Parts: sequence; structure tokens; C-alpha cells
Amino acid sequence: MRYSIHEVAPTLLSQLNQKEYAVHRNDHRKIRKRLAAGIDALLAGDVELPHELYPYQYDALTHTRDWLLDTKGTPRGYIAHATGLGKTVLMAALMHACPDLRFLAIVPTKVLIEQTAPSITRFTRGLVGHVSSLNQIHDDDGNIVALPGHEYSNIAVTTAASLRIYAHALANEFAPHVVFWDECHGAYHPTAQASLAPFTQQIIIGLSATPDHLVAVAKPGWHRVQLENGRILYAPPDRLATTHFQTKIDERPVRWGIEEGWLAPFAWGRIAFDCALDSVPTRETQDGVDYDEKKLQTLMAQHWSVMTDTIVRLYEHGEYDLPNRQTFAVCPSVQAAEELAQAVHASGIPAACIHGGTPTGKRRSILKQFRNRQIKLITSVMVLREGWDMPNAEVCLMLRPTKSRVFYIQCIGRALRLDPDNAHKVALVLDPHFQHNALTPLSAPQLFALPGQEIAEGDMLIGPRRNRGRGGSNAIASPYLPHGAKPRIIVVDALSENEIEYWAGPDGTFEADGEVRGTVEVCAEQIQLPATTVRNRIIRFRCQSRDGRDRGGKMRPFYSLSTVNSICADLLKDIPKAGISGVFEIHGELWGTLPVLAITLSLSTQAVSDRVKGRNCRKKRGKDRRGKPRTFYALSDARDACSDLLSIQSQANHDGMFEADGEPWVMATAYAASIHRSADTVMERCVSAQCRSKKGKDVTGNIRTFYAVADVQQACADLLTVPQARDDGTFEESG
Repeated sequence: MRYSIHEVAPTLLSQLNQKEYAVHRNDHRKIRKRLAAGIDALLAGDVELPHELYPYQYDALTHTRDWLLDTKGTPRGYIAHATGLGKTVLMAALMHACPDLRFLAIVPTKVLIEQTAPSITRFTRGLVGHVSSLNQIHDDDGNIVALPGHEYSNIAVTTAASLRIYAHALANEFAPHVVFWDECHGAYHPTAQASLAPFTQQIIIGLSATPDHLVAVAKPGWHRVQLENGRILYAPPDRLATTHFQTKIDERPVRWGIEEGWLAPFAWGRIAFDCALDSVPTRETQDGVDYDEKKLQTLMAQHWSVMTDTIVRLYEHGEYDLPNRQTFAVCPSVQAAEELAQAVHASGIPAACIHGGTPTGKRRSILKQFRNRQIKLITSVMVLREGWDMPNAEVCLMLRPTKSRVFYIQCIGRALRLDPDNAHKVALVLDPHFQHNALTPLSAPQLFALPGQEIAEGDMLIGPRRNRGRGGSNAIASPYLPHGAKPRIIVVDALSENEIEYWAGPDGTFEADGEVRGTVEVCAEQIQLPATTVRNRIIRFRCQSRDGRDRGGKMRPFYSLSTVNSICADLLKDIPKAGISGVFEIHGELWGTLPVLAITLSLSTQAVSDRVKGRNCRKKRGKDRRGKPRTFYALSDARDACSDLLSIQSQANHDGMFEADGEPWVMATAYAASIHRSADTVMERCVSAQCRSKKGKDVTGNIRTFYAVADVQQACADLLTVPQARDDGTFEESG
């Protein structure tokens, strides 16, 4: 039955305008209880659903209920389920179980609004609203499922971009009780988090297959995260799901989904293509640190004809049975995607390209032909990465090198869905693997191979523990292995520490393999030896290095600090060590570090440093009280260099004042703070009025200019009569 907007809208409006909601929008505790009650009804089977949920979905609902009922439960949580495990179904089931609550669902794109709205209405059996530039949204049967605006339903769907514009309006006018953010790994940017700020009392739940932005890049302060196969990747703190969505409610990764039979088994093969990526810089992207897109496109364009010929040959030779498989390719650029589609199509295989500029009608036609197996290959860049639901997609050509796990898994996840029309589906991912790069991009074996696992090209990478719906046999043979011939290569390697790109911190070092490492210059600075001496020792003893990026981002060799200390031990053994006072004595001369000299002379460290370094005072290598190599300076030289400062005896108290010549003196900044005016304003009046000045030391020992308090008060008399606002921005005068 086709519905008309004129038939459904008045009824919905009359129902919603009554404003009879069971839960007050600002009562977070009651919202949690009501949502938990809805889950209890789902678990008890009291809610009629269009189809039964899977056991793991009931487990996820149980964990969600426990989180909601926890008196110390966080306002936000997230569910980490691999692509194809039905995150949208969970969201729709909760909406259906709580018809008296209002829900806002946030998705990345308008394409996903068109996909999510029908999925929701299959459960709720009613229209939803959407906040986007789209018009009415129809399902595959032509029924209206979503209307523009949020006035027609207690469920609204919007994009992340629209939320940034309408966040306050949605929070105040639509006033949802629960906010779902689908693909929440895209919500970590400050602007995205700012758009959630108006939702102060709502329950916020994130959904993602890749909640953490894990990359093969390590920087100081980044978190080490262990993958499901035991490998280690890294993420900055602001790119972790727990930072923004607080509590992990339930997790079902790719390996779990495949081994339990809820996702398709997964085979891998290597594309015979390689190029040197070491020269391509990395930068922050929406998916974490990854290759610079423009530089990568430039490099890949130089080699793309080789890649295209390689893929065409795979089709012509029938390798991996590609001519009979539904395949999609992830390419580095639109031009590359178009060239590949044209080349494969010219070889006799129906192929098409979809990109951001493809008209909606043409895109839908291509996807429909792909679903009907009339098109065998779709090439793209980004548009098929998230939310593309095409169960008959079997093969992913991962042709765009990446260092981001989010990007890689989101792309290949499109091939892992079970196909209801093919109970024996085995997904295949083909990537170049780039084995000859010093710092390789991510590849399927690195992310999914177990330690010590041997992988034949075309053979299974992850298979099920038990074959749900596959005849009960536990052994599944890969359909992609060559017939009558041995596999070409056995791949044993997986992601190793040598393939992690390390960046130095502010001190010029990073930690890898349990060792602190630095460049030759940094190592020399640490042990207070000339860089030439350290370099010669490193060459002499053939010390092993690890490549990393220095503080400026330049790739350099780094060496173990402990090793450098060891090979230079004979040069360091006679270095004097400071006593408890921080100084040591040689031939009747006292030597101290800059901080120790500053304390001894009652001056600031900066003041001592400026004069000592500016006058070439004598210095020696030494060890401080803790045994760390430092630079020591002769106390007598430091005293001579700071003689002009030592002649100044007056030092300010914590109020910025001291007394001399029988009257008080004050710094302009201290006086400005006492009358709540800017320091520049007070300084300007002191200079204009030619207030008497005197040099003195501030509380930390730095030399400052002080002014006679009497002169300053006179120069700033007019400022004292101007009303001053309070903290709330107002002042009171004449009542």
C-alpha cells in the first residue's frame, strides 16, 4: 500500500501535538529506567518484532540494560560491532520498544539517511522525520518512510553535518530522550563533540565497527592497543572511543563474527604490485594518521598503469575466479577509479565507477545492476566505505594504501556480510601488501593473522569455528586457491614493531622495543658528549638503529640511549658528580648547573642562563645528584657575569611590591591587577606621567622595573572613578 503525505501527516501531527510524554525530557535518571524497561520487554519477548534478533544481539541488549541500571553508569556509551552484525537493527528495536521516548539518530551522510530510515520503519511501522536537504524518502516498494522535519514523529534522523547547524534547535524543539550516533568514530573532532553539547540530559549511544583510530604510528603519549590477534597498534587519546563515549557496552569484532558464523569467512590474496611509499609523508586525517592524500595520489598516479594492467590480467587469466565474482575496488583517486573501471570494462567484464559526483539516479542504477549481477566490478574512492549494504559483494580490491585501521576495516567490511542467496559465501580481500617498504601500509595479514600463522595466497585467513547453516562441516575450503597448482607464496609475516612508524617527543626521544631511543645529536646531548664523538663510537661498534621521525617530522636513524651509554662508558667514568648541594669542587673551584647557580645567587634560572651563556663562562661535563650527565658552570664566572644583577638587593613580595628609600614600590602588572585594569593601561600612564622608577627583583628573582606607588596612584587616579563590571558583566550605580 502506498501512503500519501496528505493522509498520514495530519494524524501524526494531532497525536504529537498533545505533548503527552511519559518521561520528562530533562530527567536523565527516568530516561535510563524507561529505556531499560523497554529492553526488558524485548528480552522477555513482549515486543513484537518483524524478525527475531540474533542471540548476540540479545546479549548486547542485556549489557545495555545493565549499563542503564548501573547507578554509576556514564551518560554516554558505545557498542562496537563489526560491519554486518546489525547495529541498525539494535537501534531500531530499541526505538520500537519505547514508543513514548523520542530518538535522534545521527548518520554520516544523506545516503545513509535513505538507508537507515527504511530500516527503522520496518520495526516501528510508522513514519520518521529527517533533518537534511532530502525530500520525502521512500522504501523499495515506493512507500513514504520519512518526511523532512521532526514534527511528524518521535524519531528523527540527521547527518553529522546538519547536526552542526541545527543542534540547538533539535535539542530544544525536538528534545530527544536518546541520541544514537551511527559510525561514531567520525564524532571525535571538536566540532562534532560541540554539536553534542546541547544534549545535556540525553542518553547518548555510539555505534561503530571501528571505534578507535588505530594506526601503525607511535608518538609519545599515545595509547598502545592490542588487536584481537595480539598485535599492537597506537592511537592518540582524543581518537579513542572511551574518551568521547565513555563506556564500552558491548564488543563483537570481525574475528569473533566470522568464527561464530555471523560473518562470511575471509580469504586473502596478494596483488603483484609494489612501489616505494617511504617518501610519502603522513598527516592527521578524519581516520587518524594516514598518508598525505595528495602526495599519495601523485605517487600512485605514476604507477597506476601498472596496477591497472595487473588487475586486467587477473581478470583475463581467471585468477581467484574474478570474472564470476561480484567485486568492488577501493582506489586512491577518482581518476584512478575511472581508469580502472574503463580498462576492466574494455576487457569484456562489465564495470562501472561511482564517486562523489555521480548523479543519484545513475548511482542507484549502477548499484541495482551490481545487485542483479549485471555489473561485476564497481570502482570507487570513499562513497562505498561506510553503510553500503550489498550482501552479494564478495571480493574487495584494496588498492589504496593506508596506515589507518579504521579506513582499512571499514572498506573490507563491505564484503563480509552473509549473503542469504549464497550460503557458502567466502569473502576475498586482495591487496598489494607492499612487503618491500621500510614502513609498510596496513594489509590483511598484518591486521588479522595470528602469530605464527602461515597464509597461502588465496587461502582462508579467518574461518568459522562451527559452520552455522553450512551443512555442519567444520572444514571450509577456500574457492580462491589455484586448481592443480601450489599457491605461489606462503606469507608468514604479520605486523611487527619494525613496521611501526615512531615519532620523537619534545625531548627528541621515543620508546620502542622497551628502549628509549634518540638521534645521534639527542644521545650526545643526553650524555653531554660531542655529537662527533658519539657518532664515531656508534659506527665503531656497529650499533643497530631504528628509523623514526624527529621533532620536525624528518625521518632519521635513532639509537638506544642505554647502548650509547654503554659504548661511551669509558669516556664518562671520570666525570665528577655533584653532592647533595648540587655542586662539585675541582682545584678549589665550585661548579654547578644553571638551576643550582640560580639558587645560589638568588636569581632566576633564565637570568643566570642569559648572562652565563652570553659571556662564554667556563663549563664542564658532570653528573647531577641523580647521576644524570649535565653541563656545569664555574660559580665564580657566573657571579662575575651576573654582577649587575647581584648589586640589586630589593626583591618584591607576593604582592609585587618592596619598600626602599622610605616608600613602597610596585610593578605595573601588580598594580593593574589590584585595580582590575589591564597592565598596558597602567604602564601607559606610568610612562606618560614620568613616574619614578627603580630596578628590583620580582618574587622569582627576575629583574623588573618598579614604580613609586604614590606616583602610580596619581597617574591612574582617573581609572579609579570608572565603574568596573563584576564577574557577571554588570555593575551597580545609583541603585
